[in-house]
Order: sequence, then structure tokens, then C-alpha cells
Amino acid sequence: MSKKSRFIMLSMAILISVAGIFYYDNTFARSVAVVTVTEKGNDFIMIEKANGTVEKIKTTELVMPLIEVGGFYFITYYSNKLRSPFLKSIEPSESSF
Repeated sequence: MSKKSRFIMLSMAILISVAGIFYYDNTFARSVAVVTVTEKGNDFIMIEKANGTVEKIKTTELVMPLIEVGGFYFITYYSNKLRSPFLKSIEPSESSF
């Protein structure tokens, strides 16, 4: 193998690695928290975390009738730099913060 082909293969490996890291960083950011639902919209809920931060989470219309404003929930949601946070799972929580 010539030096030129080794250089090209090494450059491609580095480029693929950087692209993989960028993709992972922007696709797989998961958060889990016990929250209070402070507001409901047609396709979103406003949540308040234990530290006082408020966040808008996109959700489907199917789960909206099941969510109560003021209720405590254990939620899993995904967020990253490329898209706004969206709900993955939600369960009622008996504990509050």
C-alpha cells in the first residue's frame, strides 16, 4: 500500500469518526426527571423540574387527555441541538420534589 492510499484511508477514518461523534451528540441526548406539569397545549406540555427550570416538551395528542395540570410525572424526553425536546415516556409519580 502506498503512502498516498494510507493517508486517504486514515483521512476517511477520521472524517467518519468525527461525523459519528457529531451525529451521536445531536441525536441521543436523553433526560429523565420527576416534574410538575404547569401547562398543556395542543401538542406540548410545560414542565417544571425540581431545580425550578421550566421547559416546553412536544408530545402527541393521544396522551394529552391523560395528563393533568399540576400533576407529578416521571418523564423521559429527548432533546438536542437539532430539534426541540419531545416526550418519549410519561408515568404518574406519587413522589413530589
